Amino acid sequence: MHFASRYAGFISVAALCLGLTACSDRTTDTAKQINREIEASKSISDPIAALAKLDPLQGKARETLNDCEMVCGSIVKAVRNLNDERTIRIMQSMDKLSPAKLAEYFNGDAEMVLQDDMAPRILAAAQVSAGAPADHQLLRVAGQIVRDGKYVIRSSDKAAEYFARAWLAGDPIAAANNAQLYDSLHDLNNAYLWALRCKGACRPDDAYRPVNPESLRSRLSTAAIRQAEQAALDPTVLALAGR
Repeated sequence: MHFASRYAGFISVAALCLGLTACSDRTTDTAKQINREIEASKSISDPIAALAKLDPLQGKARETLNDCEMVCGSIVKAVRNLNDERTIRIMQSMDKLSPAKLAEYFNGDAEMVLQDDMAPRILAAAQVSAGAPADHQLLRVAGQIVRDGKYVIRSSDKAAEYFARAWLAGDPIAAANNAQLYDSLHDLNNAYLWALRCKGACRPDDAYRPVNPESLRSRLSTAAIRQAEQAALDPTVLALAGR
């Protein structure tokens, strides 16, 4: 019985090793494929066309990196190579990219070094946007830029306006961003108004904590709760007077 137990243990260890080896091989194969695609993209003269080839690799690269448990050097290097090449191509195409594409790239890992150049372009486009659904991310990112105040003077009022316009354009995160913004300003009425407009969990963009609608509700009067709940159903109401 003791021998059988030890034998079973050896089988388990062997199976684990085989599994890790197979996983390592898949990781290495994916890294090689990504590097091949990067090299192939270098022959494309049009930077936007090159980005169209490189951008889809991000999901596979990130997923493989997240799943990797050991021997991850090859995929780490491949992700770094991908980010570096995309940064170069975005820099080359900055004047040709649509405002919506700039907004999409703004929060990406590869584009952090370019945010200083992207921010004024995004804000200029958001300022004149008519609020079409295609601009929802543009408007939300504009709100993030003026809320955070890293590249321009911080303005909570302007951020709230951009988030509201993004929500009207159909953005799924803008309501949570506004709820968090008003909560940080201790404006519970408007924080609750926007929390009611969240779709599912009221989670703003990654740098900020989720908003708890029930916690907000517990700090409001019955009249204030009723006012916010009625206003939340009217898309023309973007802010409540007073605090």
